[in-house]
Amino acid sequence: MQIYHDTAVLAAAVQTMANWSTTSLPRANSADQAIRLLNNIDRITTMGHRDYAIALLLARLGLHSSGTMFLVLDELDWASRTLHLRTKGGERNALP
Repeated sequence: MQIYHDTAVLAAAVQTMANWSTTSLPRANSADQAIRLLNNIDRITTMGHRDYAIALLLARLGLHSSGTMFLVLDELDWASRTLHLRTKGGERNALP
């Protein structure tokens, strides 16, 4: 193993930083886009009902897709009409 003491040699070995200045944060969909999406889901089928429910959660509650991806029926409290979601930290939030 060779040990380098020359800083120029060491500096050349370090990768350059990525230039993210040309990217931007994703924009949210407009209300019209959300309405068009909801209106175009086929709610006759079982999968259509599921897709519509998920789209409503995303649109009305502002949930992230990851919040709905692992949603299970036990997290729905039908009596109190709330949804209990787990956060990244493991906490549970009750949403109307």
